[in-house]
Amino acid sequence: MNPNIHTADVEIILLGKSYMVRYDWTAIAKLKTELGDKFDSVIAAASVNYDMQVVSTALAIGLVRHHPDELTAERIHAISPPVLPMTKAINEGLNMAFYGSVEVPEDDDHPSMLTRLKKALSAWSAKPRNGPTNTD
Repeated sequence: MNPNIHTADVEIILLGKSYMVRYDWTAIAKLKTELGDKFDSVIAAASVNYDMQVVSTALAIGLVRHHPDELTAERIHAISPPVLPMTKAINEGLNMAFYGSVEVPEDDDHPSMLTRLKKALSAWSAKPRNGPTNTD
């Protein structure tokens, strides 16, 4: 489902059930309290670095408006939903909250969270890795 441009809700599916993510002003204040003044950068870095505690915290905060007390960060962490759809929902929800659309108007001085995430992923994937080598 595409985000609802009238309500800023973004749908996710967990355990076969539909849930709505919305970052209203209360949720944004909670993100700031929980993750700090630069919560958007913290969330972007967590998505790149697979810091699932931050991802589950951000997602749980976005679910509170429609699903209070139903999905805590701990519960989401235990469910372990697919990472990319969850980080996409967080990003889209925040974009809806700040800009009223999924597409973010950006300029060189204010890149969108998605642009910063893509840049971070690109830098991360360019780093050499010390992994298992094929000795066949």
